Amino acid sequence: MPKTILCIGGLLLDELHVCRESIIPGTSNPSTIRRTVGGVMGNVARQLGLLGIPVELISAVGFDAEAALLLETLDQCSVQYPRMLRTGTGSGKFTAFLEPEGNLFAATCSDQANLEITPAFLHQLNLDPEAFSMVVTDNNLPTASIQWLIDFSLKNKLPIIIEPVSIPKIQKWDRLNMQGVFMITPNQAEWSSFMEPIQNHQEQLDELKRRGIKRAWVRRGDQASLWFEGNEILEQHVHPVAVFDSTGAGDASLAGWIAGWYWGWDDANCRQAAQVMASAVLSVEGSVHPSLSEQNFKNWMMP
Repeated sequence: MPKTILCIGGLLLDELHVCRESIIPGTSNPSTIRRTVGGVMGNVARQLGLLGIPVELISAVGFDAEAALLLETLDQCSVQYPRMLRTGTGSGKFTAFLEPEGNLFAATCSDQANLEITPAFLHQLNLDPEAFSMVVTDNNLPTASIQWLIDFSLKNKLPIIIEPVSIPKIQKWDRLNMQGVFMITPNQAEWSSFMEPIQNHQEQLDELKRRGIKRAWVRRGDQASLWFEGNEILEQHVHPVAVFDSTGAGDASLAGWIAGWYWGWDDANCRQAAQVMASAVLSVEGSVHPSLSEQNFKNWMMP
């Protein structure tokens, strides 16, 4: 039986306020509202499921109407969720304010439910490490729970990827022992915050080694991504793409990279897969391309 990618973290209702004109801070801005399913791990898991990759999502949802929509969407994307935590706290919500061209202006996240994914909850799940090929998590979880997942992964020789989510949440990493973490995936602002005050790339690579993190993928929007790995620092240039909606593009790129890794592709093709997936999501409304499938994705990969 093929092994499963285990995703643990945010599954939210996304409420997107798309402003009709450039946003003016401090005043009311006319907008239209779209509601979709989101959350970092929710987005990653759904895309992996649509690519035909076995994936399980552990998250927390309420007993409300939002939870029904969230779980129905997971079913539609072939995402397993037998260990989903149901809580009276209610399902989480991500609210974003977008410029007319689709770029993010500001966002808020209300996700108290995932605070209930504690080390005690994770321990009682009795996870079988032989069932999984990789662990992917995000900083929506409590710090102690992220540490539990790092320790679980290292003990069982499973690669673990940690997505920082935001600048405030990346501060949790200062309280973690990240020795042996397979990869972190910050954007430029999150990376600068994590590395502050270190600005020199070589010194940043040295800092990663000191912390024991094997690789860092620094995503810089329409600029070249930076890859810190081993003794190397690589740049991956991105192809220009017309942006319709930037929501979930980073999550899509992560899903693309994981898919390539799962299929045994080399590093160059994994990086290309990340870029192709992000470009696809940037060109449509929502955080998952409506035509996503394994065959379509591999067709998109062709020059």
